[in-house]
Amino acid sequence: MSAQLIITDGIKSVSLLDAAGFAVLYGKWSPGRAQPTVDEIVAAIGQDGAFVTSANFENVTERFDLKLTGTSHDDMAFKLQMLEELLEGALDHQEAASKYRPVYLVAQTDDETNPRYSEVLWGSISYKRNWREMDFVHQNVLRDIMFTIRRKPYWHSVPPETVPSPLSILTEYIEDEWAAAGDVLALVGNLRQTSQITHIFNFDDDLAAWSGNLVNDAGFDLFEVSGSTPALDDVVFFGSTDGPFFNFLLSIGTLGDFSATLLLEYWNGAAWTNTNSTPSTTLLKTGSITAAGKTYVPVSWNNNASDWATRLENGVTAYWLRLRISAFTSWTTTPAVDQVVRAANNNYIEIGQTQIPGDVKALAMLRMVGLAVAPTDDTPEFIAMGLKTTGLANFESMINAVNENPANWSVGYGTDTASAADSRAAGNAHALCTFTTQQNILLRAQFIFSSSDEIDYAGSYRVYLRCQQVGGNAGDVSVRLDYSSSNVTTTGEVIPLSGVEEGIELVDVGRYTLFPDIPRGGEDSGVSSVGMNFTLYASAVSATPNLEIFGIVLIPVDEWSLVTTGFGGLNEELQVFNAVQLDGGILREDVHRTRYFFTDPPFRRPAARWQIRGELPVLKPKRQGRIYFVFGSYPSSGSIIAAGHGLGLMAELMVAPRWKSLRGAA
Repeated sequence: MSAQLIITDGIKSVSLLDAAGFAVLYGKWSPGRAQPTVDEIVAAIGQDGAFVTSANFENVTERFDLKLTGTSHDDMAFKLQMLEELLEGALDHQEAASKYRPVYLVAQTDDETNPRYSEVLWGSISYKRNWREMDFVHQNVLRDIMFTIRRKPYWHSVPPETVPSPLSILTEYIEDEWAAAGDVLALVGNLRQTSQITHIFNFDDDLAAWSGNLVNDAGFDLFEVSGSTPALDDVVFFGSTDGPFFNFLLSIGTLGDFSATLLLEYWNGAAWTNTNSTPSTTLLKTGSITAAGKTYVPVSWNNNASDWATRLENGVTAYWLRLRISAFTSWTTTPAVDQVVRAANNNYIEIGQTQIPGDVKALAMLRMVGLAVAPTDDTPEFIAMGLKTTGLANFESMINAVNENPANWSVGYGTDTASAADSRAAGNAHALCTFTTQQNILLRAQFIFSSSDEIDYAGSYRVYLRCQQVGGNAGDVSVRLDYSSSNVTTTGEVIPLSGVEEGIELVDVGRYTLFPDIPRGGEDSGVSSVGMNFTLYASAVSATPNLEIFGIVLIPVDEWSLVTTGFGGLNEELQVFNAVQLDGGILREDVHRTRYFFTDPPFRRPAARWQIRGELPVLKPKRQGRIYFVFGSYPSSGSIIAAGHGLGLMAELMVAPRWKSLRGAA
């Protein structure tokens, strides 16, 4: 490896280690290092009233003594002017970043494996020697040039305004076959359950023939049975004997070439019915998105009618979705998947402990891709997300009101409340409060954690309740969520519900701090079995309305969190052919959103403005972490944030690690 020290804008470059140009004199460069400001530690009140403590770091000044060597005075003038132009360019970029390229310093020592990059803010050149010295007049050498630059405080892994390659990220649904493939796109769900796709069959209608179960096959052709050519009414069946499922990805290894129409249908107990979330025929021919050379087609639906029923197909009674050729003209090439098909069963993406190097928080860009081909009421328009890097072994963000809860969680019911079957709910059930005997605000359901692992929940959370009022008028039902642990109780706010039978309503019930006084040093092992629970109270103006309770969602807010809403008011951004990017400073430090198009080549443009509350994404280095999500939509006919279990998105995460001094081999 050769040392390098270059100032450049990516087109023009000046090396400061060039024997035939600028060269740093030995012992005449003392590398700068990011230092805290005079105030050093700053305590500020955060968005939701919490105190946030952080250190602010100053920009870094680098000073060099240079020698300039040229073939002539004109050659030396050209080299000096090139350096001056770069310094002027740095100022131009600070004044109008969208018009001018950033200027940056590239540094690497003789034995350092990888280069470092830091944006230059301004610089100056001055001279200790005069223009009549012998070295300059006769040898075209000018010594003791004082070169000063002011740069941003940290070294980056990539040049400014360069998007790094996406990380390989995991979600709960990804099996070993997916993880080994190094996928950079993860399917994030809006539910927590264990139900999984258990059967996949192709069915040839002309032959009345079935394939074997393809659920664990890492590659297979869609529709084909024993090499048959797909035709009208041929079907791919996706089913689960575990229970309802809501979204999954098809990784397409071979794109189709055909002229036909496809319908995604479900069995409602009496007939096959269009889900109205049909994967576009075009997707299986051109692909929806391509990332790291892989093509993905999402399949998603919410079962808003709550009438999905089991059915016997090929000897298997299951919840079935079928992809049927409903109209047919011709067929040349059959689309084929190249990875095991799995449903999304959790609401987070995970970053491995070794994936982000550095010694200071890394800049991040989160790219979010919708699951719908066109805007619908089932497209996410409200997204709350938060980072958690501690207590991941036993923490779960979503707790259901009936079934399929994580270990150590249980649910108890209070006055007028019991479980009820519901195929649009995680675990195929919700809790139903009828208010038949009591309408006052009373305990209706309780989410109870009983384990010695409560310490994994220590921290602050924005908590959401998923529920629905059935019957009556909007606001007839009010809810309150209390938290208690040992002798500590936090009483929530009484909140009237906004809608009636408009879907699963997402209610922000408040911020809760769990176990604030638990020690995290050597004493933490002695803290156990103090217990905790969330208690839901509800009231109604009469016995007319019912309350359907689906569960609670805990979004961490004390490390990094963000809420974004609106997306232009038309769901226009989150579709499968384009994405929304939340940028924590990789392209622009103060630009929060960009629309990204999956074309060839891809391109970006400013997105429609929408509301963002919280910080832009930054991630801690050398820490395992998870970003937890909850999604909501704004139904065109209603006034609620609807949190259907089939909402979701595909997530891609780009990270730019940063260092205070040397980078090394990272």
